[in-house]
Amino acid sequence: MDEPSRIRQRSGRNNVPEVQQQQQRRGQKEKHGDQQRARLPNTFLYAVVALMFTTFLVVTVLERRLPRGLRVEDEPQHPDGFIAERAMGSLVRLTGIGPRVTGSYENEVLAVKMLKEDVASIIGEFGSGFRVEVDVQKVSGAFPLTFFDGMTNVYNDVQNLIVKVNAQEESPHTLMLNCHFDSVPDSPGASDDGAACAILLELLRVVLKTKLKLNYNILFLFNGAEENIMQASHGFITQHKWAKDVRAFINLEACGAGGRELLFQVGPNNPWLLEVYSQVVPYPYASTLAQEIFQSGVIPGDTDFRVFRDFGDISGVDFAWSSNGYVYHTKYDTVDQIPLGSLQRTGDNILALLRGLNEITDQRKITDTSTNDLIFFDMLGAFMVRWRANLTAVISILAAALSAFAVHRNMRAAKRLGTDKTTYYAAMMKAIGVQCFGWVLAFACCLTIALSLTVLGRTMSWYARPIWIYFLYVLPTLSVSMAVVHHFGVRQLKKSIPNIWTLFQVYYDAIQILWTLLLLVTYTLGIRSGFIALLWVVFSAVQSLISNRLFPDARKRSLKWLLLYILLLGIPFVQSFYLDLGAIGMFLPTMGRTGSAFNSEIIIAAMICAMFGILFSFFCQLVLVAQFPHILQRIPASFTFLALAVLLLTDLGFPYSGDVTSLAPQRFFISNVDRKFYDENRKLVDHDAGFWLIDMDINTPESVEMAVSEMKRAKVVDCSRGIYCAMPYPLPVMNFIFKTHYIEAPTFEVPIETDLRLTGRVHVATDVIRMNFTCTGPDHMNLMFAGLPGIELQAWSLDPEKPLASTHQYNGRNMYFVYYSHSSLEPKPWHFHLDFKVPPKFNIDKDLVLDITLSGHFIHGKNKTTPQLTNLMSRFPTWTTATYWTSALRSYKF
Repeated sequence: MDEPSRIRQRSGRNNVPEVQQQQQRRGQKEKHGDQQRARLPNTFLYAVVALMFTTFLVVTVLERRLPRGLRVEDEPQHPDGFIAERAMGSLVRLTGIGPRVTGSYENEVLAVKMLKEDVASIIGEFGSGFRVEVDVQKVSGAFPLTFFDGMTNVYNDVQNLIVKVNAQEESPHTLMLNCHFDSVPDSPGASDDGAACAILLELLRVVLKTKLKLNYNILFLFNGAEENIMQASHGFITQHKWAKDVRAFINLEACGAGGRELLFQVGPNNPWLLEVYSQVVPYPYASTLAQEIFQSGVIPGDTDFRVFRDFGDISGVDFAWSSNGYVYHTKYDTVDQIPLGSLQRTGDNILALLRGLNEITDQRKITDTSTNDLIFFDMLGAFMVRWRANLTAVISILAAALSAFAVHRNMRAAKRLGTDKTTYYAAMMKAIGVQCFGWVLAFACCLTIALSLTVLGRTMSWYARPIWIYFLYVLPTLSVSMAVVHHFGVRQLKKSIPNIWTLFQVYYDAIQILWTLLLLVTYTLGIRSGFIALLWVVFSAVQSLISNRLFPDARKRSLKWLLLYILLLGIPFVQSFYLDLGAIGMFLPTMGRTGSAFNSEIIIAAMICAMFGILFSFFCQLVLVAQFPHILQRIPASFTFLALAVLLLTDLGFPYSGDVTSLAPQRFFISNVDRKFYDENRKLVDHDAGFWLIDMDINTPESVEMAVSEMKRAKVVDCSRGIYCAMPYPLPVMNFIFKTHYIEAPTFEVPIETDLRLTGRVHVATDVIRMNFTCTGPDHMNLMFAGLPGIELQAWSLDPEKPLASTHQYNGRNMYFVYYSHSSLEPKPWHFHLDFKVPPKFNIDKDLVLDITLSGHFIHGKNKTTPQLTNLMSRFPTWTTATYWTSALRSYKF
């Protein structure tokens, strides 16, 4: 064969695969072209993003909307209504007294006088036709509280002003409304809780003026010692003659200033309370989620609700203003922070609830004590959704069944979608893993940002400017989640899934399965806020079924399909963001007072990532059907990198603000402490003084070192010195105390000597000795003690119940924390005894029994400060706010 023939033969052999390759490439191009034509234009998805952030804006505006506050001049048009301006007048008079600390002249004399005068004026003008009784109660008592580490609360002579409006026909049942008129030191207490007392005064006026036909008695409790860890409410509910008739209560509180009052606790029994609220209030705002968050202890604090529930065995509803928590318990809690609309809204709601409860004539409801495991939430403040917990099983199972049916139908239609059931199922299992991995990676990304900001000293930028959370944590969550879904989704498209819409359906069903599993887990664990998962499961299943019915050919899905997708999934999306927004508004200000023991930057990063990772779950799948998916991933990432650059290179990330129009001050708690340590012979072995700095956030004390030079000498407290680190903290919070600072300073003269005397010890049994003590000091004191090894506390005179030990121990021994106060205006000694079980051969005259520390707190009046403390506080920047006082600590061995 000649050479040309051989060349032609070789050429012919090589032409066959070359033609096949060209055909394959042509087929791939056609397939790719079909895929591209089937994809959604990016403009559609840009519109979805724009709609999503518009939703954020609209919901934010709706969440802050308030009704118009009625003025006195509007009363002729609203003769039976709540007049906010009149309530504001009462609030101005009350806060004009200044801080009203239990035991102070302002609280015990001036505040009580002002309230009595207002009550007398209202009764004098409108009280005809009613039998109205007024009583001022002075009460003493004690009770245990599993509050923080656990404590026993002892009080003497705290006051309550009680107004009882009796029903026209005698009734054995009473509805109680409660507020407290005392405040924390250094705060006018306008929102916490003066506004509530002003509202109660106006409600009393409306009840009497409108001649409301009362089916039950109505009792208005103005209590004077809530900030003393709920002492006055305990005194009323356990000892007052009218307390036994109370069947239900309404408690008004605040952890912020203004805004909408949140119903955040209800029960524990009488489900009709929430049913009436749902039916009658014009502006509902309540959710099981808020109740579970508060009762979990994540938010530091408690209310009189606990006392009425636990010690009165009655049910009620607990309301609180939660917006603008920056001014809570500070000098900025003034009437200027409370819009008239907030008073109007709360007054209208409580008046409607009061009237609604009064109209219940079914005695079975009033005496009903069935368990109140209700699931409830409001829909954008428009109406309430609620159901009994015993229906949760049925609802959850039906929702899960609907979800399973939707996924099953998709699997059966796998052939129409271009694959088979086995491949579809395997791909869906992989998609579940991909989605979980995406959440984990997004979580890791947010934590990395938070840790980096901590190392670089740029934490809490979101504290004064909440918009930062979107750039630092929301956008990275979105970007990373989309990137993971797209990366692994493309790999599946190349290997096992024939087209993008089949891939989309696979990932959609994977998310639906995850939501269904979450619903079942929350139901199994009894987590009532699982209603959020319920909404997503129901609406995602309905969307899937309708879409596959209306758009069986996935390749023809376009704008109409997308609108249906947005419409149905937009309902749980909007409701979830509404709930998230409420939680964010509550948590961000709280991070300024949770202490430095926990890194608030990491806490917020984790919380925001979890919230928005779940919120974006169904949105992220749209990246699979976008024409240019990389752009969707890069845009949020670009904004985050730009925000980080701005945060690091400018002052826009400064976390605090002293601007009265947008307050976000850094909080400081500082005590000028005088400490004395005595040995077993009562010989003084050590004496020092200093400033005890209670770190309220992670930037303390470095944030003010430039202005207050003493902060450079601050050292972390030495917890080996004694019980509770030998520091006079007024509340038992060991997790908080160990991360505080101490600055040595000159000694000073304590205004009222704080002293503990052992007046005797005797055997009350063979192995039990009684130690009698007398304390002298100011009107607020703490007792902290622990028996020596082998010696245990058996009983005491402080409280008839078994002594409550702290959840923490001191060198392996049980600790006890006692909070004591009295409201008499003159110092008075405190007498008590402790009974200890001792080992055999115990020498009552020589052997030691316990380590004990007494702390006295001068938190009001002329004794609350010293010249050196005043000088220190005068140099703090304007963007800070401080609560300061003087303390005396005495440590003994007996």
